[in-house]
Amino acid sequence: MIRDLLTILGPEQRRPVQVYLAWVVAYGVAQGLAMALLVPTLQSLFAGDLAGAGLWLAAVAAAAAVTCVAHYVQAMKGFAVALTVLSTMHRRVGDHVVGLPLGWFTTETVGRLSRIVTGGTMSVGGLFAHLLTPLVVGIATPATIAVTLFAFDWRLAVAVLVCSPLLYLAFRWAALLVGRGDELTDAAAVEAGNRVVEFAQVQRTLRAFGRGVDGYRPLEDALERQRSVGRRTMWMAVTGLVAGGVAVQFTFTVLIVVGVLLALGGAVDPVQLVAVLALVARFTGPLAEVASTPACCAWPATTCAGSSAC
Repeated sequence: MIRDLLTILGPEQRRPVQVYLAWVVAYGVAQGLAMALLVPTLQSLFAGDLAGAGLWLAAVAAAAAVTCVAHYVQAMKGFAVALTVLSTMHRRVGDHVVGLPLGWFTTETVGRLSRIVTGGTMSVGGLFAHLLTPLVVGIATPATIAVTLFAFDWRLAVAVLVCSPLLYLAFRWAALLVGRGDELTDAAAVEAGNRVVEFAQVQRTLRAFGRGVDGYRPLEDALERQRSVGRRTMWMAVTGLVAGGVAVQFTFTVLIVVGVLLALGGAVDPVQLVAVLALVARFTGPLAEVASTPACCAWPATTCAGSSAC
């Protein structure tokens, strides 16, 4: 996806995108560190070490401050890149369209071109403004937490790594479902747009035969197919969301079971287990957010469908 975006923007815009992504990763890592620091803080509190707890709380506050700064900077840079994407795509589409022969502008191609210039470009620009940050943070934060888990208990960290392939497969399957639904939605929207343009072009003929007030059957059929595709893609998206959510909760359940077994066997201090499980809960939170926004992973399919018009 990132490579496709850089191809659209061109080499001159590579640097701003890289800076934006660096800040997003920094935001995710800082958030993960702030969560990880809660473990020694809780351990100190449960042990009655108020002085140590105060020091760890100061470290948590510092990490939280860094997280806030990184969040603000990446958000501003994301909006700036989104505006650059919109202007670049509109300019490139316009430069390409003015060089096309007049015979290219048919009912079918005009409808698809309208779809690209309006909804297509806004969707791509929205990746930077709204979708890309949760996706990157949803990966960077759990990865940071997984690494820091080795400092507290390597067995729980290994359990996290063992469950990672399941999470990947669930998210990948959800993304494929949404990607397929996105293709169907795009095709139905393009067909409906074409029929609207066609309906406007044949008004003189329809009115000449007294059919101007009776509707236009091809347009009505296209709109009905669009509604049908919308219902189908909604269920496909729901299925993907459920799969991702179940995988995340299953992972958390496995980690709880492993932790309890270790505590019952005396291999882990119960106080430390409670603190680590609190950290694991924050590990699954960002992953659940990734599971709830898999549509951005289907971006290349949408782009390929939209770009074929030109």
